[in-house]
Amino acid sequence: MSTLTSAAAPYRLVVAAGPAVPAEVVGDAVARTVRDGTPVAVVIPAVLPASLPLWAAPQRLLDRVSRQRRAARERMELLGLPGTVDVVPCRSVTAAIASLCSERPPAEIVVAGAASWRLRRTLRAIGSG
Repeated sequence: MSTLTSAAAPYRLVVAAGPAVPAEVVGDAVARTVRDGTPVAVVIPAVLPASLPLWAAPQRLLDRVSRQRRAARERMELLGLPGTVDVVPCRSVTAAIASLCSERPPAEIVVAGAASWRLRRTLRAIGSG
């Protein structure tokens, strides 16, 4: 994840539940974070099977995550929200979020789309679910 102002500053994390989540839903999740000017980190997981290297995403997946990324960035710009939007290649959304949050826990996590039971369990373990 990119650095947001400083390593100790609070931030809100928005994560797409998967590549099938419509881009508008990701944009709406970003809008739900508007409160007090706290930076927002948007993570768009590019979930790849173990049979593919993380750098070898198929074009159809890249198209979907690019639309999500664009919708999140446009909504952040429209609302004047500071922060980042990153596409993260991973094996699962749960693994990506657990890894990111272990490095630097967010003040809040907003999930765009329907969270799987594994993701909900991970969020509860982090303390944000």
